[in-house]
Amino acid sequence: MLIILVTFLGALVLFIGGYLWHHQQTNLLGISVTDRPQLSKFCRFYGRFFIILGLLTIIINLLGYLVIAAVLVIISMLATTMLTWRFSTFLKHYL
Repeated sequence: MLIILVTFLGALVLFIGGYLWHHQQTNLLGISVTDRPQLSKFCRFYGRFFIILGLLTIIINLLGYLVIAAVLVIISMLATTMLTWRFSTFLKHYL
């Protein structure tokens, strides 16, 4: 059961990374990214980071290294929290 949940978390993190990576040249939540190069860099950095983190979480989990997978789950939670905080800070300062 734990393997399924951690794999689901990795897939969710991978989806977030893919979403950010895809939206570095289009609208992101109704905000034009092409007019704001800082937001494009933000999407590019966090997109890459979350794609790597999601793939790493899925691979490590499927290989059976549960301790490393638990560490990656904690890193995923902290990174998602940091993404939310950074995005809200960006919206406050640049819009």
